[in-house]
Amino acid sequence: MMDDQESFLEVLNSLTELSRSRDPRSVRIASVASALIEVVEGEITPGKVYASTVTTLEGTLHQVQDEANLVLDSLVTQAALLNILGAAVPYVSSSVVTGTIGLTSRVLRGIVSSCLSILVSDDAQGALLDTKDGLGAISTVLCNACATTAEVLRNLSNTTEDSVIRQLLHGTLMRLLQDPRQKVHNSAKDALSGLLLMKSPSCHPSILKTTTKYVNAQIDSYMKRSSKHGKSQNMIEILGFLNSSLISMDFAEIGGRIMHILVKIMNEESSSVSAKSHASTLQVLTVNAILSTMLSLLEADEDVEEDRLGKVNAFAARILATLVQARPTLFFKEGAAELDLLESGRTIYGQVMLSASQRLLIDNETVDVGVKLTPLVFQQLISLSRPVEEDSEAAIAETLFVEASQLIRIQMLQLKDKNYEAHDKCTRDCVRVMTTVMQSPFDEAYAPILKPLALMLQQSDAEEIVSEIAVSFLDLRCDLVVSDRSRGAAQEALAVLVEGIGVEKFWRVVDLSKLLRSVLGDEVPNRYSWVFDVLKASGSVVTGTQTHLEFFQDEILPLARQYDACFVKSTKGGAVFRSQVINIWTMFQLFCYNPSDLETGLPKIAPILIKAMNDQRYPEFVRLICKGLDVLACGVVKRVEEFQELIDGEQAASIRSEAAVLERLSMKILPSLFKIVDTLSCKTPKSEDSAMDVEGSVVTNEAPRIEIVAQTIASIARLAPKSHIQGLFSKLIQRMLENSQSEDEQTVEKMCSLLTLAQALVRSGCLDESSISLLYRSLKPLIRNPALHPKVQKRAYKLLSEICCKYHSFVAQRERLKEVIELLSTTTVTSQVSARSMRLKCLTLVVEGFEGSPPDVCQNVTTPLVGETLLCLKDSNARTRESGYKLLLTMARIHGDLPGFIRVVAAAIGSTTSYMRSAAVTALARLIFEYSSDEAVKNTIPALLKTVLMLSDDPSREVTKSMVVFVRVTVAAASPEQLQPLLPDILSGLLKYHRGKDRFRAKIKIIIKRLVKIFGFDALMPFVPPSDSRLLTHMRKLSEREARRKNSRRYEEAQENPGYDVMVDSEGEEDSDAGLTLVTGMTRVSRMSRVMSQSGKQTLKRGRSDAETYAKSAGKSTKSGRAKASVRIKNDVGGDALDLKELKTVRFAESGSDDSDSDGDVEFDASGKLVVHDIEDGFSTVNHDDDETMFTSKSQRSMTSKVSKLSRAKDERKKNQKSSARPGQSYKSKRAGGDVKRKGQKYEPYAYVQLDGRSYSKKNRRNAVEQMSSVVQRGNKRQKR
Repeated sequence: MMDDQESFLEVLNSLTELSRSRDPRSVRIASVASALIEVVEGEITPGKVYASTVTTLEGTLHQVQDEANLVLDSLVTQAALLNILGAAVPYVSSSVVTGTIGLTSRVLRGIVSSCLSILVSDDAQGALLDTKDGLGAISTVLCNACATTAEVLRNLSNTTEDSVIRQLLHGTLMRLLQDPRQKVHNSAKDALSGLLLMKSPSCHPSILKTTTKYVNAQIDSYMKRSSKHGKSQNMIEILGFLNSSLISMDFAEIGGRIMHILVKIMNEESSSVSAKSHASTLQVLTVNAILSTMLSLLEADEDVEEDRLGKVNAFAARILATLVQARPTLFFKEGAAELDLLESGRTIYGQVMLSASQRLLIDNETVDVGVKLTPLVFQQLISLSRPVEEDSEAAIAETLFVEASQLIRIQMLQLKDKNYEAHDKCTRDCVRVMTTVMQSPFDEAYAPILKPLALMLQQSDAEEIVSEIAVSFLDLRCDLVVSDRSRGAAQEALAVLVEGIGVEKFWRVVDLSKLLRSVLGDEVPNRYSWVFDVLKASGSVVTGTQTHLEFFQDEILPLARQYDACFVKSTKGGAVFRSQVINIWTMFQLFCYNPSDLETGLPKIAPILIKAMNDQRYPEFVRLICKGLDVLACGVVKRVEEFQELIDGEQAASIRSEAAVLERLSMKILPSLFKIVDTLSCKTPKSEDSAMDVEGSVVTNEAPRIEIVAQTIASIARLAPKSHIQGLFSKLIQRMLENSQSEDEQTVEKMCSLLTLAQALVRSGCLDESSISLLYRSLKPLIRNPALHPKVQKRAYKLLSEICCKYHSFVAQRERLKEVIELLSTTTVTSQVSARSMRLKCLTLVVEGFEGSPPDVCQNVTTPLVGETLLCLKDSNARTRESGYKLLLTMARIHGDLPGFIRVVAAAIGSTTSYMRSAAVTALARLIFEYSSDEAVKNTIPALLKTVLMLSDDPSREVTKSMVVFVRVTVAAASPEQLQPLLPDILSGLLKYHRGKDRFRAKIKIIIKRLVKIFGFDALMPFVPPSDSRLLTHMRKLSEREARRKNSRRYEEAQENPGYDVMVDSEGEEDSDAGLTLVTGMTRVSRMSRVMSQSGKQTLKRGRSDAETYAKSAGKSTKSGRAKASVRIKNDVGGDALDLKELKTVRFAESGSDDSDSDGDVEFDASGKLVVHDIEDGFSTVNHDDDETMFTSKSQRSMTSKVSKLSRAKDERKKNQKSSARPGQSYKSKRAGGDVKRKGQKYEPYAYVQLDGRSYSKKNRRNAVEQMSSVVQRGNKRQKR
């Protein structure tokens, strides 16, 4: 119990603050709470509020109200008082609640009785005070009474008399458990369940005893009259209550009685052959409710005592024994009930059995029972997984066997660790049961069972069983008769099996070599080629299993040789054998992850690997073998680094032995890999159609393989002898110097291969500082030479970037750092296009290496590079620009003083060249965008913005574009307080470029929209030049129009689905202003209804000619696509026009009535002007008699035809003007597709297109293309595409 005074006052304040809510009930709670606080004398304590609330509630019970409104007000007050009482009780001491329980109990029981008596005594009044949705006053009071009763019972002491508690329970919660209203019933159920599940303090024994007695009574009542509809409903409601509270009761006794009911119902219904009926549906609902209750009991693990969990495990054995002996498929049979109920029942039935099995297998006392019953559970699951109807698409099997997979992965593995014999017996029995689904022909409904079967095989040590079932999986996957779903399930099961037992064991138990040899002479020799994809995907994620390189050499490579021999001999279909050879070699990488025989197996297979990589018939071997060697070397290096501190021990000795073996073999493997790189680099494409990358360098098909070989060299070199590496490096440098003077194609490719090899050695980190220094000196001439081939220069930069990354300490030396920065900065002009990006990458790596250094050191490095970086931001190459931005952000990050760095960049705005000014502004925009969340950077925005706006008068277009981009970024990043003083400068600077050839209309509009969103139109209008005020006026109109459309859509949606508040707010069915709208005039519907209503009261005297004339004028207005609100003035004799200027939009209409004072024909807009309707909205009438007014169909047709003729003529003129404007149109032939020279034409056919930059902008590009389409047409080949 909580006795904190401050916490109670906070709760009380939260109740009084509900007065701000829009909910009338919350407002009533606030007002009642305020009244109670005023009544309390002295200090406000929980006890005083509790006593005052109970007293007030008692007073409401003695009020006799006859009128429904007064009764409703009393109920609302009671609901508010119950809320306050429930909030106060937890803060009241247990002794106070126990001492006053008599009064409190009487009040709560009286409230429940009075509410129920209203419904009994006066049905009409009860229906008025309550609703079907459970939101009425009576339902609210009863729900609050349940919650308050639970709080009172929860805070009673253990010394409270049992009779008092029983009396309170029977008068409130027990009584309301049978209430027909679902909301009240749920409130009572939740309140009682919460009491039973109490932990500290525990539930009062009397509550538990009373509830148990009530539940048993309901069960007895059902067992006596189970066929009664009402009894079945009550039983289902009780089971719903037990669903959450059975764990806290005597579940062994109550659960046993419920399971007895389950068996009885299932036996009766299973023997019955009657068709679906209401009684059978109730029986299915009852069984489903029982199963749900048992499932909740078995899954109740949280906050349950250990001794009670043991009892649950023992009771789980009773449940499981009962369920495995039943016949659920006969009960949940087709026609017994609705299909959804039957499928749900089957699913819950299987879930209960699986939950019970999980409990039995992890408990030492019940494990023997679990081992015996689990195979029977799988047998029942197989029968339940069959669909109820043949064409049903229910996922019963998927749901059940997903949970079965969880049982196999967790509980069965735990059983294997604790009791191997029991696990082996259980696994064999389960596999025997599950293999029954593999009978031919295979049933698609059993496809979800294959994956759990594969999981079970993972844990089986009986290789003969695993082999038999795995071969069945293979046959099912290759069977073309079964469905795609079945074949996919078989392949997934094989993948699961490989993940569990490993590639080598799978190959052995299946005898895959024998299977592959058996299809060598078949028509389809690649029948099992899909197996290699499964092995590659699953074998790479295998953990805990070791492979043997000797197994690959002895079992797999001979198979590859046989397929290779078939490839050599075959004249047709050789590609199939060749692909199989490649598939077999893909297995090599899988055997390199964790080989246990590396010391003996690798020396034997190494010569074979070297020979295979040099096989010209299979260039794919280079990639496959190098990947395996890379995995092998990286694994050894990782183990050496992890156990380098171990000196003694068998594991440490084994690791050192593996490293020694790989060190010896590296002396043979590395030269071969060097030679392969040299060979692959010389394979340049001879065709002129060689693909070019964006940087201009040739992309060859060998580039990926060269990269893989280089990575393998780097990995193996980490374990190679230092002397051997130095010897290879010396030869490499010598060959580089020899070939650096030649420029022929062969020498270029040789230089690229040498630089690639040098990069691999640098990446390995095995070179000493003297070697790196020699390599750096060799690179400098290559970087500085402007006449060097682009490929070589790019490779040189890549090598330098690798040095900067792996040997940053070498670069960071003071003198060398200055030399490196000078080298990279002075080669801006000499760098080829393809090498610019790599040059900036080198600078980025140099700068990144100083991260964490003192600020003065970082600033000395970054400041000299600012100018170089800004120039690169304007490079024509996209990669170079992106690298420049990356370098800029890296310098900003390590500079140490971000605002200071921004000031350094901003200093470039004062440059004499527009190129540098534009670059500086672009850089500032990117920095503000990236670091806008930094307060220090945010504070610099006003000064930067004011400085950049000074460039608004710059004549350079690129400077203007950068300035507009900067303004857009800063407007989004700055606060309104920062932008307010700068509005005049921003608007005046932007609007200078709104018109003419230097316009940036789209970007400027985005900026102005952002400013309008922050400040509004009225705040911006004073700062806009008069010549540009129309822009804001237009934008304002568009925004207002969009707002009106949104409001109109909301209004229409509200009218289509009116809520209660909308109905209450409407004051009448008729429009108060007869359809007039003060802002936009009448709507189309209201105008039509207005004319229709007035046509019977008066007639308009107008001739046919006047009607046609009016139709013509109205037709012109309707062409614009919207109704125009123009002024209509009647011919009033006494009417004078006060201002002739306003008559520009005035049309005179003849009076249709002698009553000039009538307001029926007059409509006004928001400004007070009269409104004239278009012809499409308010149609014209023709008078033939004085007694009737009507439209003649002829007049309507004439008006419509004339309007349509005018529109067609206008469209035709536009079309002719557009076609005549096309270049070369006068030479086009009407009979053929070519051109023709007519009489009087002086020149040969030609087309003249004037150059205009505006025609090729993003906005007008489509029109330019359409204009040129009349001159240049695509050929037939491209049209086919």
